[in-house]
Amino acid sequence: MNFKNSLSMSIQNIFCILKSRSKPTYPLRFSEGAVTTIQTHLVKRPETVFQVKLEREKEHTRVQVGYDRKKGIKTIHSYPIELDIAKEDEICLEGSMIDWDSEKHEFKIYPDVNLEIEYNVILNYFEIRIDRDVFENDKVRVYTKTTGFPSWFPVRENILEINKVTIKGRIWKLNLTNRYQSEEILKIESSIADEVLDYFSDFPRRQG
Repeated sequence: MNFKNSLSMSIQNIFCILKSRSKPTYPLRFSEGAVTTIQTHLVKRPETVFQVKLEREKEHTRVQVGYDRKKGIKTIHSYPIELDIAKEDEICLEGSMIDWDSEKHEFKIYPDVNLEIEYNVILNYFEIRIDRDVFENDKVRVYTKTTGFPSWFPVRENILEINKVTIKGRIWKLNLTNRYQSEEILKIESSIADEVLDYFSDFPRRQG
């Protein structure tokens, strides 16, 4: 299925970037071409390191890669090249792959994200399960319309009215203010999934 042009319209959908997988997420991966390119660049620059950084914006996140002076950052996992990446960024990007485009002379980020969304008709909320972490621990975070939602929250107000958001680990619960018709729910479900995937996996944001 082409995710840019069509979306599955079922009550429970699984949206995948690249491929589905049942195994746990892996550390940030590098293609052979990326490793060779980085090592060649760094061999004569011992004071320099490859850096990966997430720029979190209001509705989505962008990844920045390049070379910078070593900052001595301790990564969670081991990598084939010296890498500077903040702990929270490493958690968010886990499972993605960095490749080298030799024709354009630039690095490409290939995310690997699985998302499942289900609507509870009786209690009027969406439950989202995603194989990515937003926070370092599983502490419950609750945001309400009254207190305001965080600036990074990807679901825009024009999609639907949300009364409360609860996030625990990789499970998000979106309690709705109003009830919608079944036809509307299907469209809203797809829009929510698209927005959340954009936040986690589009570097830069998907067009179309």
